[in-house]
Amino acid sequence: TTVSIGNDPFTAVEAKVPETATYDGNAHYTQDDIQFMGAPIRPTDYTVTYYAGTDVSDLGNNTKLDGAPTDAGKYVIKIEMTDESYLLNRGVFAVKILPKQIAVPTVKEATFNGTEYSLLDLLTGFDATLMTLDLVTTATNAGTYRATVTLPNSNYVWATADGATGSQEYELSWTIAKAKLKEQWVGQADGKQTFVVSDKYADYVQIVYEYYDADGNLIAESDLV
Repeated sequence: TTVSIGNDPFTAVEAKVPETATYDGNAHYTQDDIQFMGAPIRPTDYTVTYYAGTDVSDLGNNTKLDGAPTDAGKYVIKIEMTDESYLLNRGVFAVKILPKQIAVPTVKEATFNGTEYSLLDLLTGFDATLMTLDLVTTATNAGTYRATVTLPNSNYVWATADGATGSQEYELSWTIAKAKLKEQWVGQADGKQTFVVSDKYADYVQIVYEYYDADGNLIAESDLV
């Protein structure tokens, strides 16, 4: 479309700028990301200035950047035509780069066996280059424990089944289940039965023998560990 201001004709053009992008380690809102309608615009026909901030009315309230932004955050970009034969209908845009969503690590099942478990060994999807672990990360006894898995880099947030949590900390619950011991009665040569406990569980099992008379009355008991 050609418009005239005074006696000077101009070609009206419109810039198309995506409102959002997602962090991927690369610069966004470069000239490759900006499209024009109304005329075939070349990269040499315009310039782009970048600011960190949200004020599209007074750019001085923002922080001017040296180039296209990479990190997650809110930005303002200003497009100016260097070819004076083009008339840009809008040149200032508020945009943002969203943090990348990272799946929360999952915890495998663990059962008490008398040895220490490390949460790190039980996690699936844990990336030490992106994540850290805090609170209870090792345990031996059966029980439920809580740990915090954190994304120190603000370019990432946790994602769950219902969408991004928007948080960089996630409280993780992990459990060591109780061991189930099967009764093991072993017959002896004299016909008596002996209850046998595996050596690795012997320190955790208490056996109580109860003695009854012919009428079924408890007459004594003995604790054996």
